[in-house]
Amino acid sequence: MRPQHLELLRRLALNDQEALATALDGFDQSGDALIDDRTKSLVRLAGLVALDCGTASLQAGVDHARSFGVDDDEILDVVMVIAPIVGTSRLGSVLPRLAMVIEDDS
Repeated sequence: MRPQHLELLRRLALNDQEALATALDGFDQSGDALIDDRTKSLVRLAGLVALDCGTASLQAGVDHARSFGVDDDEILDVVMVIAPIVGTSRLGSVLPRLAMVIEDDS
């Protein structure tokens, strides 16, 4: 782990408001991006699925991911990766809305 990431984790654990604002912006303490935008869009989409977000939020997440070149297969790959974590009941709830969003955009 890079020293600046370790320091960011320590400051977040102490509820440092500046560190929290930095992390929420997606940067470490030195101003470097934590991850690239494409990966960030996939992680955000995974979070939306895990939280069982509504259709509008899923639409925004899919649109955002697609703006970085993410295709439908990659979106479904992300869903399959998080499936064991979020469980079948959550997926059963969110997947019809996600499928609708993906199908409407195709």
